[in-house]
Amino acid sequence: MSTASLTEDFQGQTSKKISRKLQALRKKRTPHQKVSPFIPWSLEDDADTPPVCWSEWQKHLAERRVPADTSEIFASRKNVCVLLWGIDESELDLECAELIHFLQRASRSKRLRNSAVLFADRSTDFIDWHVAAKERELDCGFALECLAMVYCLPRLAAALEPEPWWDLFSGLVQISTDATALSLDDQPLLHQLLAGELALAFHFSFPEVSVQRDLAKQARDQLSLGMVELLDGEGLPHADNLMLLRPLLACWSRAYSLGEATGKHVVRRDARVQYEWCVRQAMRLTRSDGSQSLQGGASGGWCPDLFDLALDHSNDSDDDEVARLSLPGVQSRHRGGRFDQLPSASVHSEWAEVSILRSSWRRKSHRLTVAHANRSLEANGAVLWSGDWNLQVQADGQPIRVAGDWEVVCWFTDEDGDYLELEAECERGFTLQRQMLLTRKDKFFYSADIVMGTQPAELEYALGMQLSENISYSPDSETTEGFLVNQRGQALAHALPLSLPEWRDAGGSGRLEVVQGALTMSLAVSAQRLYVPLWFDLDTGRMGKPVTWRQLTIAEKLQRVSPDQAVGFRVQKGKKQWLIYRSLTERANRTLLGQNLCSDSLIASFRRDGTTETLVEIE
Repeated sequence: MSTASLTEDFQGQTSKKISRKLQALRKKRTPHQKVSPFIPWSLEDDADTPPVCWSEWQKHLAERRVPADTSEIFASRKNVCVLLWGIDESELDLECAELIHFLQRASRSKRLRNSAVLFADRSTDFIDWHVAAKERELDCGFALECLAMVYCLPRLAAALEPEPWWDLFSGLVQISTDATALSLDDQPLLHQLLAGELALAFHFSFPEVSVQRDLAKQARDQLSLGMVELLDGEGLPHADNLMLLRPLLACWSRAYSLGEATGKHVVRRDARVQYEWCVRQAMRLTRSDGSQSLQGGASGGWCPDLFDLALDHSNDSDDDEVARLSLPGVQSRHRGGRFDQLPSASVHSEWAEVSILRSSWRRKSHRLTVAHANRSLEANGAVLWSGDWNLQVQADGQPIRVAGDWEVVCWFTDEDGDYLELEAECERGFTLQRQMLLTRKDKFFYSADIVMGTQPAELEYALGMQLSENISYSPDSETTEGFLVNQRGQALAHALPLSLPEWRDAGGSGRLEVVQGALTMSLAVSAQRLYVPLWFDLDTGRMGKPVTWRQLTIAEKLQRVSPDQAVGFRVQKGKKQWLIYRSLTERANRTLLGQNLCSDSLIASFRRDGTTETLVEIE
């Protein structure tokens, strides 16, 4: 916008008609959606600043009743900055964080008439900010500053001269329109904040200016694009963007609030469905303490105000009941729903490359979150480990590296539990497979890695799972098992290395131990194929019960099968017993413990009469 003739425009050469409209608008409480833009300036205009008397415009902004104050739109605790929901302030520049907090407080101040006093000592800062913005690198902090500026623009009119104020106004509009060229794939959060939410903030904050019509359409298009393209069809972002889930949800939730205030849908119907699904996925990915799975630091911390707002916009009784069960300190809006009628707590998405194995919606339920090679196991209200599983395999002294992506071989979920199997091609013709089973009623987690070679070799295997800060491993002095315990010494999981002998003095070429803070399972054998299972009992009521396990003999056509063709194990804990079988070659008719099997894989529990109840069977 040109400002060459601002001095003349604001020295009385103004439209009396516009001034009368401003006066009339201030006198009545007109709904936001009924305020028709009448200051003639659109994005395509090359005209000078809108013909409004500056003093009249200042008075109007200070006294108008529309739009509502942002403190009413974004309900949050007094000292919580809504623009920083899901954002780690330590990753922002100190001046950036301070400016956002200041503008947030200022935009929520009730002293509209005293805005000049509020900004008196900082008026030059905003002029300098506008000048520097032209050279600023586009990042999340800058985008949040822009948003904070727009919400404060009505109050800044009392502290700035007309020319710098309109320059700041038009400069922020230009930043938003230019942001539509940003790559949604490469800069998803920045794109949504600038091209979407910032445009919508203008539409909300200045209903009198015709430019808001152009920006309203832009916001609708860009926010809809983000929700549809960044989510998998059921509200789950790709594993690469999982750390942006809460910042994106915060952006979209604020946008929803502005849309409700203006009386219009801010996104298309298909995008609204994605948003509602995203709220549920965010709850699936919330730990018992409110933090986000696979996410550390302040950006993954509990943010109750965000979830309160998101649940209001979701408006789903199932989501409300899920929130009551799974989120800390949340009260359901619709009590009395049946627990067994809620949607599944588990989810798997091939597009997102994310799987959540979860025993129930209850806050302290057992759960395993898998995203690419990043995994987190939570049991009994505590995170046992989180981060990459550091897998190292060698054959004849040479490392075997994964050559491609992990692909899903099998996903299965029912009332017994959730089962996930992955596979990856490796160098030198090797293949890696990984089984993961989280049971519901039986309350255990089972994980097994399979190394498949083309010929016999000296195989060395090591898998490290980085323990959480408050979790330690307590090995048994006589057996190869051990317990994962919290700071109070309470056992949260009982770890059994089934491929090792039960007793330490039986020898063997493997260990289960802590190495540099990671629970590490290591094993060395001479074979063509290798099966390495780990059993984690998560039932605290069974922690003190006697335990034993054995590797079983498997026969095929009355001949014993070698461990690199098929393996079987029997686990007993107290009165409960389980059977595990896995074929490492093509399926065949084999027997173990009197069971005749043709399956590729079987995990079953024993009934009291000695028969088995299948938990998972892969045929």
